[in-house]
Amino acid sequence: MRRKPYCFIQFAKYPRTGRVKTRLIPAIGESQALMVHEQLFWTTLEVLQTAGGNYQLWWDESWNSRLYFRHLDAVPEQHVQQGTNLGHRMRNALSSALTKFEKVVLVGSDCPVLTVDYLHAAVAALDHSDAILGPSDDGGYVLIGMRKTVHHMLEGIAWGEPTVLQETLADFTRLGISSDLLEPLYDVDTYEDLQRWVESDTHAPKIRVTSQ
Repeated sequence: MRRKPYCFIQFAKYPRTGRVKTRLIPAIGESQALMVHEQLFWTTLEVLQTAGGNYQLWWDESWNSRLYFRHLDAVPEQHVQQGTNLGHRMRNALSSALTKFEKVVLVGSDCPVLTVDYLHAAVAALDHSDAILGPSDDGGYVLIGMRKTVHHMLEGIAWGEPTVLQETLADFTRLGISSDLLEPLYDVDTYEDLQRWVESDTHAPKIRVTSQ
């Protein structure tokens, strides 16, 4: 069966109070951290759906999300991430989608400055590279796109550390995967990241600091 041109994947965490945006909780509390998480989620979803093409949402656990999407005309295609760490989960999702699509671009739900143009640039970059990464300011990346996956890809990466991008590029080189980089963006993990978003975007959530 002929594969379709491309697909976008969004990785997301189940929106449970006290479990999401945990690095923000000491400063803004659990309920506001959940609010930040949800606004980032919906912002990302809107950008991906606006970008056109096919779209899949991959949750970190199985849950009944029907009511969560009750205001949407069409509920996105949903899956559950499989794997023991982030690298395994991303590789499995990318490999699954690549059985149906020639290119797959995967993003998290933490980047408030993701744009349609950025997504389209990632898709275009896969015309001449096996992989494309969108670096983040903290040493990781906000986007990974692939036109093929390799067994054991993304293993041994120190997830959450500032060396993630460089380790991933080294992993690609070791496995013979050609790669390219987009312009760096930032994601919201820390209170400083949140301040940056709030100060630069009038649509960012209005946050009350509970402690610092």
